[in-house]
Amino acid sequence: RAHSKRATRALAAMDHGIAPAAPQPTSQQAGQILAQQDHYIREQDSALNTISDQLGQLRTMGRRIHGELGDQNKLLDELEAGVDQNASQMKRAQARLQRLAKISKKNWYFCTIMILIVVLFLVGYFVFFS
Repeated sequence: RAHSKRATRALAAMDHGIAPAAPQPTSQQAGQILAQQDHYIREQDSALNTISDQLGQLRTMGRRIHGELGDQNKLLDELEAGVDQNASQMKRAQARLQRLAKISKKNWYFCTIMILIVVLFLVGYFVFFS
């Protein structure tokens, strides 16, 4: 009977455009709902703590990567300076080698001319004094 009176009131309220009132939970149901909400909140807190810990680890890794990149950049700068210095030294050495090759070529011509002059004097000596 209680159900039929409640159902009749709900139907009458719907006919007038009024939503039926939700039944009030008992104190035991309210306690269960609160316990369930507390459980969900603890699960969310646990998940948020896990996420927070992981973000802390990511931040630490990011800082380490940043530091390592800074160190690598310094090493690359030093390497670049060394390569530039070696390239400059190679250019100077190559220029010296080219000058030496020219001098050697001139010296070879000079030596050849001197040998030919000596041979000419020797031939002249033998021709005139023999």
